[in-house]
Amino acid sequence: MSRPKKHDVRKAIVAAAVREFTAHGYIHASLSTIAERAGYTKGAVYSNFSSKPELFVTACETRLDRERTLLLDPIAQTLAEIEGAEELAERLSTEIARVLTELAPWQIAVDEFRALARTDKRASAAYEQLMSGRIAIIADACSLHRLTQGRERADIEAFARGLFALINTLCLETLAVPADPQANRQALRFFLEGFFS
Repeated sequence: MSRPKKHDVRKAIVAAAVREFTAHGYIHASLSTIAERAGYTKGAVYSNFSSKPELFVTACETRLDRERTLLLDPIAQTLAEIEGAEELAERLSTEIARVLTELAPWQIAVDEFRALARTDKRASAAYEQLMSGRIAIIADACSLHRLTQGRERADIEAFARGLFALINTLCLETLAVPADPQANRQALRFFLEGFFS
């Protein structure tokens, strides 16, 4: 029997990690369970990833593909299609509110990882890398819109960071106490109108 290729082992471990982090959050996710779900030993996890934070960041990159499909691409498309501030805020708030429930379980893991980043230098660097990538996608899309022409890049990035903070909070609130989707949409619209007006 031939030995599995390193790429295939990493892919299986990352897929298992995404499921484990989604189901149990960052703190309670078990590397042993991840290894077992992937069909490998815990040693295989450590031979492919130097630490749990590194594995989480890699899982986040994989999960970002799903987030891109659910959230980031629709935001960029809406920014490309809609000219007026009021209609833009309405459509963006509707698009984002629609996917909060699906994004919510992963946000628990991201929130726990953020807390770890306060005390762990590797986690902090990894979290900053993760967030800067997400922020850049939104900031790039926003910077092309006519309503942001003349704004400083730092202001657009601050908006993107604030939008992710609001999305994260609404996701966590949705998990704790399922909110009225209309209330989430209104909160998002209020924030978006403030920026695009």
